[in-house]
Amino acid sequence: MTIKKRSRPIGLNKNLTAIDDFAQTLQEWDELDKQVDWEEVAKKQETKLKAYIDENDELAKICIMRWEEIQHLKYLVTYLEGKHEDSSV
Repeated sequence: MTIKKRSRPIGLNKNLTAIDDFAQTLQEWDELDKQVDWEEVAKKQETKLKAYIDENDELAKICIMRWEEIQHLKYLVTYLEGKHEDSSV
């Protein structure tokens, strides 16, 4: 009969290593967070947002102009079709 030695369960060391790695990762993230100037990042994002808003407004104006032009062309086509039908009679 062999006597079993009492020790840690199998795989416990692997879990401890994963926990240590995760703790180290969290510390690295905390250090990165301290290095970032969030006010500068926010100002850059605000500048980009204003540029996108201006571009969007310009594109909206172009869409409205083209829609109005299409409506005008539809009116002209209808008018010319009517003229054509009248002249063929």
